[in-house]
Amino acid sequence: MDQLPSVAKVCDVLLKLGTDFPYRQFHSERGGIGVAQSIHQRQDSVPFVMVAFIFATAFGTLAIEFWPYMIPFTNTIEDAATSHSSLVFMFWGAGFFVFPLMLLYTAISLRVFRGKVRLPVDHHQEGEVS
Repeated sequence: MDQLPSVAKVCDVLLKLGTDFPYRQFHSERGGIGVAQSIHQRQDSVPFVMVAFIFATAFGTLAIEFWPYMIPFTNTIEDAATSHSSLVFMFWGAGFFVFPLMLLYTAISLRVFRGKVRLPVDHHQEGEVS
């Protein structure tokens, strides 16, 4: 493997620029203030989306860092991959059979248990002063 694919070359350049390079464009000094304000104003969706995005960028950086190796400096992705017929079986079995069944089961269970949980009478409601 003396010639790297073009994606690996790009990843090598990004790694030479520094491991925090992918985060610089997304995280500024104002980001922490924005998270603090959204928590104070009880806008729970904003911190969730920001944390999910940070997790995705961290996972992507980890994947870029180890590309093209599955086991660092030992096994590449091609070495670790199974035969084509096994991958096709898993794609059709998991992708078009098991995954839709999981979504259907989740939708049915959410419908069955909708409205079953009630808040206690003495529960603190938003906007109340105690």
